[in-house]
Amino acid sequence: TLLLSFREWKLAYTPEPVLPEAGGESSPMLTQEAPTFTLLLLAGGDFDLAKEKGKVIVLDFWATWCGPCVKSLPDMIAKMGEFDPSKVRFIAVNQAEPTDQVKTFLETRGWKMEVALDGFQRVGQQFKVEGIPHTVIIDADGKVAYVKTGYSPDGAEKLAGQVRKLLK
Repeated sequence: TLLLSFREWKLAYTPEPVLPEAGGESSPMLTQEAPTFTLLLLAGGDFDLAKEKGKVIVLDFWATWCGPCVKSLPDMIAKMGEFDPSKVRFIAVNQAEPTDQVKTFLETRGWKMEVALDGFQRVGQQFKVEGIPHTVIIDADGKVAYVKTGYSPDGAEKLAGQVRKLLK
């Protein structure tokens, strides 16, 4: 009788996931006004997105426990370091980790980058972060120009290419 109850079942395959690898075209945030926020910076002071109009902003959502994030960050730091800081600002938005942990992690690796602390992941939620690393490029007008989730070996170079396009 158990088999009889399964007789009407039809096998249905799960739809293929849509990965935003094709340049982020599948993000609902593209071309939208980026939500404004203010976060504390690890080095002191704060980062207020509303005050950054006129610059290209690269937000990289990450955490120390995230292997793909840790793998991608050295390239990101190097590539984003090639841009004039008065025109491009790279902000590594840490997701809900204690300040001391993040400081120790960066010091251990000798990584120099601006880190904003998203303690309650509110900014991550505003930017629809569902997996990290998650990178959002905001153009000089404050609109979301590019979104990428996940690690790829050429990821930082692709992002730098997007930034170069926006600077033209």
